[in-house]
Formats: sequence, C-alpha cells, structure tokens
Amino acid sequence: MKNKTKYKEDDGHTIYNMNIDGMPGYKKPSATDSYVTKKEKRAMIKACYRVYFIPLLILIIGFILALVLLYFLWLN
Repeated sequence: MKNKTKYKEDDGHTIYNMNIDGMPGYKKPSATDSYVTKKEKRAMIKACYRVYFIPLLILIIGFILALVLLYFLWLN
C-alpha cells in the first residue's frame, strides 16, 4: 500500500510579502508602518555607535601607525 500525500486546501494565507515595487497592485508603504518609536530608534543608533566605536578607533590608530612607520622607515 502506497502512502498517499494529503494536500491542504489553499486558504489564501500569504507566507511571503508579495508587495514588490513595479508589480501590479503595488502599495507604497506609509510612514505609519514603522513599529519602532523615536525613542527606541535613538537608543538603537546610540547602541550601534557604542559597539562600533572601539573597532573604528583601532582601525584609525592602525592606519596612523602604518603611515608613521612608512614615513620613518621607508621615506627617510
């Protein structure tokens, strides 16, 4: 006896957002679709600055150190 696959009926439930720019029926998202308040947005930006400050500082110091070493060791 073979296993018969039972298919569920299509209930119209969308699994992926099909609102693609240029497609028929495209609805432009409004500004009210944001789920984040201004206070939360500022907190997220502040957290990003806090997290990426140290790696950025290390990168800048590395470039400055490389330029100083090139100046004293190679160009003189």
